[in-house]
Amino acid sequence: MRRKRGGWLDRGSQMTAHLTGRSMPRYFSLITCRLLLISALLFTREADALQVIGGSVTAIQGVPPFTSVMDNLPTLGTEEVLFATCTAAGSKPPAEVRWLTGALGDKVRTTTNSTQYDNGTTTTVSSLFGVPTRKINGHQVQCVISGDSLSTEETLAFTIQVYFSPIEVKISAISEDSFECVTEANPNAKFTWIRSGQYLLESAVKVEGANLQLLSLTSDLNGLYQCEASNAYGSKHGQLYMHVTSGTCRVAWALFLVLLSLNVGAAAWYFYKSGRFQSCGSK
Repeated sequence: MRRKRGGWLDRGSQMTAHLTGRSMPRYFSLITCRLLLISALLFTREADALQVIGGSVTAIQGVPPFTSVMDNLPTLGTEEVLFATCTAAGSKPPAEVRWLTGALGDKVRTTTNSTQYDNGTTTTVSSLFGVPTRKINGHQVQCVISGDSLSTEETLAFTIQVYFSPIEVKISAISEDSFECVTEANPNAKFTWIRSGQYLLESAVKVEGANLQLLSLTSDLNGLYQCEASNAYGSKHGQLYMHVTSGTCRVAWALFLVLLSLNVGAAAWYFYKSGRFQSCGSK
């Protein structure tokens, strides 16, 4: 969320110099009053107007807004939801807030509401709506704030984020002895390789994030391997069965949207009999 403050005086607030003269010498009270007035004039934007009443300095017009864009953190779905809100808070006179959505066209819509307060300031909120799909995820839009209280328009960039768990997990061969676990997720998935019922042998395999590399080709590598991709919204698994005989590695990999209830022995027998193996060569 981005926030800006356009002026030095709080909207609707007063800065008052008390000139009682009882707790300090008279000449010191006069100097203090002059310093307060000079400071108010120096730190007030050109658009602000000041009114001096008695010992008070009050900003009466031209109060610039706080501006911000807030992500509503939408998750993947088929119904329209709120993507984000753009706010121009506490301006005087009211600010105009609008969205520039570019190529999205009628895939999104906006609404704008304003609230006026007793101190004469107004907060304007513009909301951006749409259906949270993977296709719309990552599109960039802009919120533009303008008005008499601003010397120039303010433009706040925003990237639509649709959050979702890993869609599916694919295990692809990078080379004859290396494999990569691939998925689509937002935020990006973290990957964990495990070996069903056994520990990964550090002397035989090397794991770096989504990648699994075979360092040696021995029968100790035989077994079912699983790659888990996960983020805060969920997880998915992919599986790979490895069988090594006489210095030659045969590997089969299968994609699962959910972890199937096959035991290791049944999975091994299925891949071996089906002939869906890839020769990995020997070292």
